[in-house]
Amino acid sequence: MKKISPILLVLSLIYFSVSPAFGAETSIFDRILHDFSPVAARVQSVESGTVTVGCGRNSGISDGDLFQVYRKGSPVSSGDNSIIGYLKQPFVLLRAEQVSRTVSKCIPLKPQKSRIRPAMPVMRYSDMKAVLEVAPDMKISKGVEQRLRDTLPALKWVDSESLNVPVNSAEAMEQTGIALVFYLSRDKFTVYGPGYRPIHTYPLSGESGMELVASLQEESQNHGGAQGFAETEKDRDKNQDIKIDFSNALTLDSFTESGRLYSAARQVEVVDVDGDHQPETVYLVSRAIYVFPFGKEGRLYTWEVDGPGDAVGFSVCGKQGWIAVNVLVNGVGLRSVLLRYSNDALVVVEDEINLWLSFCDRDGDGLRETMLGQSFSLHKVWGDSIYRLSASSEGVEYEEKMNLPEDYRTGWAIWGDVNDNGREDICLFDRSGRGYLYEEGILRWVSPAGLVPVYDRYCTSIQGGAVDLNGDGRRDVVFAGAIPSENSGGAGTSPGRVVYALEWDGEKYDLKPILKPVAAHLAGISHLGNFLLVAVSNTHEDQDVTPETVLYRLELPVGVK
Repeated sequence: MKKISPILLVLSLIYFSVSPAFGAETSIFDRILHDFSPVAARVQSVESGTVTVGCGRNSGISDGDLFQVYRKGSPVSSGDNSIIGYLKQPFVLLRAEQVSRTVSKCIPLKPQKSRIRPAMPVMRYSDMKAVLEVAPDMKISKGVEQRLRDTLPALKWVDSESLNVPVNSAEAMEQTGIALVFYLSRDKFTVYGPGYRPIHTYPLSGESGMELVASLQEESQNHGGAQGFAETEKDRDKNQDIKIDFSNALTLDSFTESGRLYSAARQVEVVDVDGDHQPETVYLVSRAIYVFPFGKEGRLYTWEVDGPGDAVGFSVCGKQGWIAVNVLVNGVGLRSVLLRYSNDALVVVEDEINLWLSFCDRDGDGLRETMLGQSFSLHKVWGDSIYRLSASSEGVEYEEKMNLPEDYRTGWAIWGDVNDNGREDICLFDRSGRGYLYEEGILRWVSPAGLVPVYDRYCTSIQGGAVDLNGDGRRDVVFAGAIPSENSGGAGTSPGRVVYALEWDGEKYDLKPILKPVAAHLAGISHLGNFLLVAVSNTHEDQDVTPETVLYRLELPVGVK
């Protein structure tokens, strides 16, 4: 077994991507990543309307680059109601007008009611609305569009089809609130900033231009599973007639409130973490994870992110005490952390692991005892290599490389024996939001449309698991999703507001909604005893709404008909 070498990250105030040595065959996406990757800094001074930011050409900054200034947002509270920090709130955009080696002199793009002050954090090309527009005589594959979004995940991507007007002028940008327009024409790829002012232009020629676009179009058309994972024609035909009926789904009024957190959690899970037959509540905010007893008084255990980056998701190995936390540092990489909760302590076992970590239930017994690690890619976020890992007090070690579908993303898959035939099932969700169920490498079910939010900033993992809902001894795949939208080609575009169940009725797989849409983020789905627990979290974007997460329970079997 091979010991994992931790990634070495520069945990300083300013972090940035290594600039590639550009040549004739450099990918256009490498150039875009270099020009638009996030760079963090702080305001150094404000004088006569000019804001000086503490980074310059040495950090890859160019004239015309945009910075997002942040101010202190809503407070984040712990389980005992004490304030542990504050959310970052976008404040105003700056444009770099004069860039030297170490600083950039910028101007605000809009008047602001409050003053910009020294020491305020700023980030280049982060939390800005962006859209991809294509010339009328052009077509582009979903693969190219997704590659662009994956290259720059720190931007708030908007589907062009959801806008009422094409964003091709300063007036349209002002009307829609779009800060960046990536415009593809036949001879060039141009990025426009506020005022429809060009920031960068990339000629489309050679291997870095249209040949790459053409290859990605072909890749999208001929897309298939990894070797060993295939779909039979019989299964394909059988899945075309699936319809989603929401008429029998329940409302939250059918659930009972079981707890409340005074913060808007990204992810929540109720599970017996350490095997003492007493469940714990585990919940995540952007910079910390918390563990405390469920349903009774007890101590709150905390782990906080040290250095730049956000904790974007976690995974728990129930009864064994392991908690894996994935921390994403925009434009730099990934540093996952393995924690152990036992003997009234939450301790770090290994830090700065350069893999997406999660625990899965490979044998269908309801326990997630198998640890997987997926490589990280700056271009695709989720890389191509997936390993089975083992954990001990000494850290994490490689066991073997896994053969899984090429759309597999750690955190976006649910394992279990759905039809109770003793065979391993994997239900995964691809980048378009569509669901696929494989049984020992054969594709048995495909969702009729996208069922999970594709670009929801909360969704770095799918919330759900394998639960026996009906008391028939078979585990159903239960997950948080969205209502398919025909206007977006069938992809789920609304936030994760619906709870679905994928059941085996003895002859075929049947998709049924359990919970009707709720106007909030679904932060977690847990199975505890004979209860299904659903965590509903507001998104704290409305400053007049108090951030909170409410835990609801429903007694099983549900018996959805």
